[in-house]
Order: sequence, then structure tokens, then C-alpha cells
Amino acid sequence: MARQTSVSSLPEGVLATIFTFLDHDSLGLAPQVCKAWATAARFEPLWQARLAQQGWCTTNAPSSALAVPLNAEHARPAWTMYTLQAASRCYECFEPCMRQTLKCAPLHLCLCKSCQQAYANPKPEHRLLSASEVQHRYRVPKPALEGLPYAADQNPISENFVPMRLHRKCDVRQRAILHHGSVDTMQSKMRPWTRHTKP
Repeated sequence: MARQTSVSSLPEGVLATIFTFLDHDSLGLAPQVCKAWATAARFEPLWQARLAQQGWCTTNAPSSALAVPLNAEHARPAWTMYTLQAASRCYECFEPCMRQTLKCAPLHLCLCKSCQQAYANPKPEHRLLSASEVQHRYRVPKPALEGLPYAADQNPISENFVPMRLHRKCDVRQRAILHHGSVDTMQSKMRPWTRHTKP
């Protein structure tokens, strides 16, 4: 009988190579899974490759370098560069952006005007979701969103409306799983990504 191998037991270099296929948010959540994933997520070549993928640096690390474990003390520079670059760009489209969400909310993000206006018609690829969209799409009641980090911005329908509350999708999914009890239950209760109107 063939011995089964868990993902967490894979060599760190192999895990780091797998992590190159993760999107921005998934890569940010990977270190929270277990110690092995947290260690693999600190590989310097992983962040060098991510910087090059985004076009934020001129040096591209060879993919073969991902198989070589590196000391955590050497893993900070590329991660720091990536963090600084991401913080100065629009949260949605990653384009350079000086515009920020409103200061009245606990979460402050760069968000360009074009992406802010796009929330009038929510789409699956959006990384931020309005509170009303979360309640509609994920069927999570307002009380269950208490304590969840959020940003605030002008309502895309009208500036005269109350500012919209924006939650990060990665946070919303975790809260929805907790609310519904499992990933499968959450997915079964989610409404499809079609534009909705309030009755």
C-alpha cells in the first residue's frame, strides 16, 4: 500500500514552488495554516519571483532557486520590498495610487477612483466587498460581521449617500466559514455573482 504524504510534509523548497501559483491574498493567508507553510512562505526566492511577476523589480530569480532553502534572516528584503510596493498601490488593481479610503474607518487602503466606482456593480474578482454585498452574497447577517476589519469610502451610486463599508474578501470568507460551520456549507449557501437589487 502506497504511503500517503500530506502537503505539510513536503520539502520546504517544494512548498515554496507551489506557493508561486497562489494569488496575493492566498499567499498572505498561507503562513496561518501551519508552521511548515509559514517557513516556506518566508523563502527569499519566492518573493523575488513575486516581485518580478508583478513587474515591481528588474531582477528575476530563476525558478530553480526556489528549491534551495534559505535562512529566515535572508528572507526579509524581498518581502519588505513587496510589502512597501503593495501598500502604495491600489488594493484592487495594483496600479500606483495616491488616493486613500476615508480616515473614519479602522482600515486604511489605497483605492483608485476607477475601482471605487466599480463597486456599484460587484464582480467575483473584486478583493473588497461592501457590507451589503457580504450579507447578500455570503448570507452572513450584520451582527456576525462585528469586529471584522473594514474600510470606508464614498458610495459609488451617489456621494450624498452614506459611505459604503468595505470588507476584505479574505476576511469575509473566514468569517463566513465560521458562521456557516464549514467551507462546503458556506459554498452551498452563497448566492451567484449576478447583480442584485433590493426589493
